[in-house]
Amino acid sequence: MDLQLETLLKDLLKSNMALQSFATIVSYDLQEPLNKILDFNNRLKIKYANKLDEQGRSYMEIIESTSLKMKGLLETLYKYSTMTNQEIKFKEVKLGKIFDEVLAELKTKLEENYVQIQIVGNPPVVEADPVLISELFRSLICNAIRFRYPNISLSIRIEITTSRDLVKIEVEDDGVGFGSDDSEAIFKQFQKLNKVEEYNGIGIGLTFCKIICDKHNGTLSAKSAEGEGSTFTLLLPLKQKAN
Repeated sequence: MDLQLETLLKDLLKSNMALQSFATIVSYDLQEPLNKILDFNNRLKIKYANKLDEQGRSYMEIIESTSLKMKGLLETLYKYSTMTNQEIKFKEVKLGKIFDEVLAELKTKLEENYVQIQIVGNPPVVEADPVLISELFRSLICNAIRFRYPNISLSIRIEITTSRDLVKIEVEDDGVGFGSDDSEAIFKQFQKLNKVEEYNGIGIGLTFCKIICDKHNGTLSAKSAEGEGSTFTLLLPLKQKAN
């Protein structure tokens, strides 16, 4: 048994080292040539745009937009590869302040997509990592925006219920929803549901949310039906147990 445990620990260490190595490659080696593409494309636009016809300028716009999309995907992969081993810094956090900051940051995005957000209940103070908990709520709201009906206003209702030891936060939207059989698959990394292939992304945003919840000793679940919106339920302890 001791030998099996030692072997398992060695394999885990190798896996973590490989993940960190991958993060370094994504962060530096793959970003460098992409930045050069963007840089030289920008030089072409400045010096030669007036010498190109409409089709030529269109090609440059495609190069820029595609490169920026790839840059965003690489940054997302880097975030995923580093989050697993990220050190958590718990402190008392006012969830109401977190909500205000996230909504202020997303103000333009919310207005552009005709999103109405209603917060019901009193956000408590919890022990959490403020950076990660902000990322969690930002990702849940952006996920709802992403899977909305086009050209139709979106309603997001955030209901907060606090008990003795836990806070329950339900994020409900009236977007496109998903099949009830996919309520667990949506949290798997790089998982894109067949019903929503037309939406951009690599299927990792909700994986971030699940990792953050796990790191806070909480849970995250989802329920939905196609065409009837989605509800994500988050349970977080008010106090973290001492190690």
